Amino acid sequence: MTRRTLVVTFVVALVVIGAVAVFLLRDNHGVTDASTSSSAAAPSSTSAPPPLTKEQATTLCENLTSGSEDRLRQAIAISPDQPLDAGAAGQLASITSLELDLSTFRLEPDGSAKVTARSTGAAAAVWTVSLVAVDGQWRISRTEAAP
Repeated sequence: MTRRTLVVTFVVALVVIGAVAVFLLRDNHGVTDASTSSSAAAPSSTSAPPPLTKEQATTLCENLTSGSEDRLRQAIAISPDQPLDAGAAGQLASITSLELDLSTFRLEPDGSAKVTARSTGAAAAVWTVSLVAVDGQWRISRTEAAP
């Protein structure tokens, strides 16, 4: 398999894992947004979640591509009890350059957000990344290939 095929395969797997995690977390009230947050760090019910900052975007990308399962879990919206594919962190670590384009960040009516991600190099690709606020922090809930 080519590196691009591996990355695309993993992204699809991440989408499925993210969707399951969001479903499970929403049922357990673990995912927060402007209407359900009770955390002091999260926005109040009368305001929209804050935009994604450059620092948060950089940390998300670094955690996602770190090669560490613990850091990967900090980047994605997943239950602590949800197992990850054994090779997930390693496959994502093969992405040498990943950037979230803050100019594309947009809040959705449900309190989630979307932003465009780009990787460069041999496995260059563009994705639409869906984010949810978990304990006041943006986390990746799913990805899909950008049109």
